[in-house]
Amino acid sequence: MEKGLGPWRVLASQIWDHPHDPTIYGFIDIDTTGIQEYIKEERERTGEKITITHVIGKAIADTLGDLPHLNLIMKRGKLKQRESVDIFFQVEFGEGQLGGVKIKNADKKSLTEIARELREKAQEFKEGREKEMTKLIGTFSKLPPLLVKYMLRISRFLSYELGISIGGLDRDPFGSAMVTNVGIFGLEIGFAPLFPLSKTPIVATLGKIRLKPVIVGEKIEPRPVISIGVAIDHRYYDGMHIGILARKFMEKIEKYSTT
Repeated sequence: MEKGLGPWRVLASQIWDHPHDPTIYGFIDIDTTGIQEYIKEERERTGEKITITHVIGKAIADTLGDLPHLNLIMKRGKLKQRESVDIFFQVEFGEGQLGGVKIKNADKKSLTEIARELREKAQEFKEGREKEMTKLIGTFSKLPPLLVKYMLRISRFLSYELGISIGGLDRDPFGSAMVTNVGIFGLEIGFAPLFPLSKTPIVATLGKIRLKPVIVGEKIEPRPVISIGVAIDHRYYDGMHIGILARKFMEKIEKYSTT
């Protein structure tokens, strides 16, 4: 045993391989007091059931819309600017079943338009009218598990690198960023991994809103706070870029608050 190394260090050095995962994890807490008031007012004004998930997704879209040089996709090992800001929302459509909806040009759509489009797409999932993704998943699920792995990789290559649509599916089905909400399952904070079959470098996971002490002026008050866990692909962004994105996001989220 090498001098200075304990037995557990020696074992650890052999148990783990070199790191290959480019993920950076972080989280941010947001006081939702003003946001919840804004949501209430917009619901009454539009009749649309706007939620905190819509607001966070829209703020991310606005952020990337203002920073187009950071709205990126990797093709054949090179980073390229995306042509549009598209946000993928994970949707729960009953009995724990999950689906996904990509909102194209989300930075150019209003909060109400995003909420309406998601509601309509979720209804398609519930009624079995969503064909493209459901058909593709159904086909892959019937294959032997080992074959599924390779077929998915081939599909990813054909879709992203060669621009060939598989089964009529969108060639970039997951967009600029993904948003999922684990708060609906009672979790206060969570981190979803980067999806290996996508080329989406940002995954935001929303937790359950709960009361936390917040400094307001010179006082400490209980406020409804949401924690957002974020997974970011280090191949796309370093710390400087993440700081720029975070500051712009906090600026944009203020648009959806009454305070």
